[in-house]
Amino acid sequence: MIVRFHPAALQEMREAEWYIEERRPGWGAKFRAEVAEVIRFVLERAHAHEGSRHGGTGSMKVRRFPYRVYYRILPDELRIRAVYHGKRKPAGWSGRKF
Repeated sequence: MIVRFHPAALQEMREAEWYIEERRPGWGAKFRAEVAEVIRFVLERAHAHEGSRHGGTGSMKVRRFPYRVYYRILPDELRIRAVYHGKRKPAGWSGRKF
């Protein structure tokens, strides 16, 4: 299965990584690894997951960090729609066409 990031989701992930790294050296890489773990987990269970809210989009919390990965599963593709801080409202990304 192909994994594709919406350009804004990729930017959100990078900005979060930089922000975390700036405040706690070494933790930016840990954040990226945890996001990768979310993606791996979703890929392993892609057929068991069904999109929940936000128009068929599922989400999963990033372990150890206050972020969620919002995704959509298609037959041959996992689309990462957003990597969003838990305190932000999803209205900022939910209108993305992807």
